[in-house]
Amino acid sequence: MAQSASSQKASYSDFLQQALGTEVAARQARSRSTLARLAGFPAIKRWLAFELLARDEAATSAIPDRLLHKARVLNIKGRSYRL
Repeated sequence: MAQSASSQKASYSDFLQQALGTEVAARQARSRSTLARLAGFPAIKRWLAFELLARDEAATSAIPDRLLHKARVLNIKGRSYRL
């Protein structure tokens, strides 16, 4: 990364922005994999891959509970900037 910035004559702030962006992306990926591992899932699967969902109503309702048990609700007041 430093060599490419040097060859492109990038400014220090451009190099720093690229380096920090790469670091943030790597940390987010590492965090996602750690959270998936701590959740106890054997592998990353789509919802339809779980055959048990079609048969077991208790398991079907327990999965979202386990995923969302630490979720927080944010009430944001003010002007909406959605397109």
